[in-house]
Amino acid sequence: NNFLLEQAKMKLQDIPVSIINGRYDVICPSATAYALHKALPNSRFIIAPTSGHSTSETEISKAIISELLYQHRLYLS
Repeated sequence: NNFLLEQAKMKLQDIPVSIINGRYDVICPSATAYALHKALPNSRFIIAPTSGHSTSETEISKAIISELLYQHRLYLS
């Protein structure tokens, strides 16, 4: 069932989205995150190579902060 993917295509099409996915994430596998990225033209897809699903993992936390700063710089320019 692709309900969530189809909803994302319809509702998030024009919104900048950063998708950060841990390589070892078994809850949201990289293939699923990548499919979402391909469906959203304004998305960025970042793989955290040594992480799983948790935002408390250092690599994921750093990627989140990095993306927030990136999006902020885009917004200001």
